[in-house]
Amino acid sequence: MTRGRGTLAEPGPRALVLGVEHPRGVAVVRSLGRRGIRVVGVERDANARGLGSRYLQQIVAPRSPASPSAASAASNRYGTSASTSVR
Repeated sequence: MTRGRGTLAEPGPRALVLGVEHPRGVAVVRSLGRRGIRVVGVERDANARGLGSRYLQQIVAPRSPASPSAASAASNRYGTSASTSVR
């Protein structure tokens, strides 16, 4: 499932954040968003606390557990310039 707010087609930096259910993940999303960086959140739990953040431009909910290859594929798909995991 993918849900979007705004557009990722705009120029500028983007970041992929894994683990937005964790307080540190929420803090990372907020910090990047406040700096004008468009954030893509990746989270399997549909009830994760960070999914409600106004700073998320896109939400990706993979069906299988996150792995380095899944994170790499999401980064390539969304053209992010950085990614971070907070687990």
